[in-house]
Amino acid sequence: MKTPKVAIVLVPMTMAILLAGPFLARSANSSAAEEELGERRVAPGNYDLTGSWSYETTIESGIPPFLVESLGLIPEGEITYLTCETHGEMELVQTGETFEGTATQILSCMTDGGQGPFWPPAFPPEFEVANGVISGKDTSFAFGTCNFTAKVVGSGDKLMGEGSCPIPLPPPYFLESTHWKAQR
Repeated sequence: MKTPKVAIVLVPMTMAILLAGPFLARSANSSAAEEELGERRVAPGNYDLTGSWSYETTIESGIPPFLVESLGLIPEGEITYLTCETHGEMELVQTGETFEGTATQILSCMTDGGQGPFWPPAFPPEFEVANGVISGKDTSFAFGTCNFTAKVVGSGDKLMGEGSCPIPLPPPYFLESTHWKAQR
């Protein structure tokens, strides 16, 4: 008697389903449990920025004498150069390829001539993170009045980038952030 070809295909397929059953059930149950715990899943190669982040950045500026004086400082020439170190916390929420959130900051500035530390009033203690977009490892977003780009580093627990902060003054005055980084 001949064995039908259908039986030859169905027997191995049935065995595979029976053997894989416990693994498939465990996978389905763990996904349900993770959803109950509020964990978010993204496709491999995609990153979810939702959550709390700590950040730090260096801001370099060249400002005119009238702004220097408004800060209660002595101008150091036609352009006073200053460096500000800032750090704070961000809370981000990602939906698909966009994200937004809030941030706090603590800032301390020094002029190249050694005046300071001081906190310019143009840097608020709290602000919005807006217009965030993520594509693969690349992100862009508005960080207060600054526009940043950053790359996701490692497994998605770090961001590194830079940005510029437009000021309504003609060149050679500037406000620029460099060496921006964040981590969970």
